[in-house]
Amino acid sequence: VSFGAGLPIIEALSLSAKTVSHHMMRAAFNEVNVQIQAGQRLAVALANTGYLPDLVLLMISTGEESGELDKMLQNAFEYLEEEINGKIDVLTAMME
Repeated sequence: VSFGAGLPIIEALSLSAKTVSHHMMRAAFNEVNVQIQAGQRLAVALANTGYLPDLVLLMISTGEESGELDKMLQNAFEYLEEEINGKIDVLTAMME
């Protein structure tokens, strides 16, 4: 499985793990990579980490099934970015 740019998912996960400084997140990326190499679907492997909301996991699963994983990952990114920005706005307002 590869992304739209042709980067294999195993390589993308490996690179991601190397760039993350939080040790638990790095371990989660590495575990997801191991599960993918063992034949597990990405959505299931990510669900096992407990880090992603169900909606994002559903988006990833849908992308895997439809063959449009790269588009669904982009949609998931945009959704999470909006969620985080909303929470930052609330926290900023509370601090003011």
